[in-house]
Amino acid sequence: MMQFSPERDIVSKQIENRLSEIKDAILYDVTPIEGWKTVVSGQGLGVEPAPESGWTPYEIGTPWGGPDTCQWFRASVQVPS
Repeated sequence: MMQFSPERDIVSKQIENRLSEIKDAILYDVTPIEGWKTVVSGQGLGVEPAPESGWTPYEIGTPWGGPDTCQWFRASVQVPS
């Protein structure tokens, strides 16, 4: 625990600097990801590799999952340079 004002000042400035760096890295111009697909790879089997086939369209907001279910989601996006 810090006991002295100079220590608090140093830590406070370090936190301010880090928060400034984080704020600069946040992208506010976002684009929704469309074209989601999903596939259930099994129940009661644990996590498995993503299947090659069986992918179906998935609309955001549609309920998914269940007890002991492994379900995969995928979509393609273009990341700006």
